[in-house]
Amino acid sequence: MFGVKKVLPLLSIAVFFNSCSLFSDKNSELKPVARVFDQYLYTEDLAMLVPPGTSAADSTQMVENFIDNWIKQQVILAQAEQNLTDEQKNFDLQVQNYRNSLLIYAFEKNLIDQKLDTSFTDDEIKSYYDSNTTSLKLNDYLYKLYYIKVDAGKQNNAKLLSLLKKGNAESIEELKSLCIGNAIDYYFGDESWINSADLSSKIPLSSDYKTSLANKGHVTVLSTNKIEYYIYTLNSHSPGEVPPLEVVTEEIKQRILNNRKLKLIEQMRTDLLNDALNKANAETF
Repeated sequence: MFGVKKVLPLLSIAVFFNSCSLFSDKNSELKPVARVFDQYLYTEDLAMLVPPGTSAADSTQMVENFIDNWIKQQVILAQAEQNLTDEQKNFDLQVQNYRNSLLIYAFEKNLIDQKLDTSFTDDEIKSYYDSNTTSLKLNDYLYKLYYIKVDAGKQNNAKLLSLLKKGNAESIEELKSLCIGNAIDYYFGDESWINSADLSSKIPLSSDYKTSLANKGHVTVLSTNKIEYYIYTLNSHSPGEVPPLEVVTEEIKQRILNNRKLKLIEQMRTDLLNDALNKANAETF
């Protein structure tokens, strides 16, 4: 610790006697423990620093660290005061604008929390979907598929692949049972859509394979590092296409909420302005 060696004995003694309230002696509260130019740090500034129950050693360390940081800050502040012009140091306008922004944000958030309607109807979601297809277009491939991950060269791999290629309900049920004891991993997404980004966390997909998987009813075989992946595509959508409604329902809800927030805030601002004008609480000269 630099620059405060002379005050450490005083601090250490005080901390050892009472780590819950560092300096209970009122006379000691007026004693400085550090100085940088004409700025002083007093014992009373440290009184609430150490939580109750802190050990003497930890209390001393906390006080030393606090004083070190205070000195460093004051040294930098002193240099800033000396080197910046009065205009550069005038932050009154910035501080006021920042405070105003915080107040308005808190007020608007409180309004939204109290009055925002967060319910949705199916018709409302469908109507938004039909009216905003352009902005809902996909940036990624989207698939419904089955995949099986197996060790290459295993005895039952050919049967797994054969059942997957059949693709009918009976063969898929048999395939699911066979996967339990023979596959490293498997996924049957009859009802779930998965995009290529999420699928790539399970299967090492190149750009070519992403395109290949877009072929509906097609089986893709991918081999890497003595591992084989068998993938059967049930359905797909390519980048630039509009995804099914079920895929973007949550996104649509969030968009509708955001629009409601904007309208609620705008209506509040208009109402407040009109009220102020009507009551002659606002005017231009």
